[in-house]
Amino acid sequence: MTSVLHQIFESFHKSQPLTEICMTISNDLYFDHMMSGDDESERKYNFVITGNPGTGKTSGSKLISDYLMKIGYGEGFVYCQRDDLVADHIGGTEVKVVDAISRAVGKVLILDEIYQLCKGHGDTKDFGNEAFNTIMAYMIDKVPRPKCMLFLGYPDKMDEFCNMNSGFMRRLTVPPVNLPNYAPDDIKSIFSSFCKKAGYILNKEDLDELANINPNVIGTHNAGICQPLLNFAEKEQRLRLLSMDHNERKLHVKKVQVTDIKSAVERVNNLFQFKV
Repeated sequence: MTSVLHQIFESFHKSQPLTEICMTISNDLYFDHMMSGDDESERKYNFVITGNPGTGKTSGSKLISDYLMKIGYGEGFVYCQRDDLVADHIGGTEVKVVDAISRAVGKVLILDEIYQLCKGHGDTKDFGNEAFNTIMAYMIDKVPRPKCMLFLGYPDKMDEFCNMNSGFMRRLTVPPVNLPNYAPDDIKSIFSSFCKKAGYILNKEDLDELANINPNVIGTHNAGICQPLLNFAEKEQRLRLLSMDHNERKLHVKKVQVTDIKSAVERVNNLFQFKV
C-alpha cells in the first residue's frame, strides 16, 4: 500500500495531509478484512480538506480517488459545485442532489465549496439549504451513497461554516485537514516539474530567477502561478527562437533560458497586479 501511495503522490508537494486520509482508509480496510475475512467493506467516509487557492485541494482529491481505485475501494470520482446541486424551483434541488449522489455511488464524491450552498440563508428563493440538508442525510443515514465524500474549501470560510453546523462536524470521519501554503522553494520545484512534463530543459541555477516573484503573489495564489509562468516563459522562448535560423532553432527548441523565466516572472507579477 505504501509504495502505491508514494507512486501516486510522488509529484504532489506537501502531500502528508492527503496521504494521512488515504492511510486512514487503507488501515480500516486492512483490519476489517482481518476481522471478517470479507474483502468488501461497508465503511463510508466524510472528510473536509481546506487550503488557500493553489494548494491543490481539487487535484489532491482526485489523487485520493486514484489511490482508492488502486486498492480496490472506489471506482473513480464525481466532482460537484453549487450550480451542479441547486435548482431554481421547489423540489428540483433534491432531485439534482440525489442524482449527483447516485452517480457517485461506489465512487468518491468531491463537493467543492459546500458553504456556497448556504450563501442564500434566509432567502426563500434560494434552495442551497435544501441541497445541504439532503447531503447531510446521506453523510450518515441514507444508502446507497458514495464510499467517500470529500468537502473542499478555503480555511476561513470552511471554519465559519463548520462552526455554524455542528451536525456537519459530527458526521466527519476525522477533523478537517488543511493543505499548507507553498514556500518559494516549493514553487521552484513545481515549476521545474511543469517544464519537464512539457518537454523543456532548463538549468537548475536559472530557477533562482523565480526569487523575484512577489511574495504576495505566492502567498495568495501558491502553485496556481506555475502554469501562467510556464505559458509566459514558453511564449518568450518562441519569440527568441524566431530570430534564429532553422538549424539553430532545432538545437534550442527544448531549452528554456533565464531570460525566458525573467520575462515570465515580470508578466506574472503584472498579471496578479503586484509590483516587485
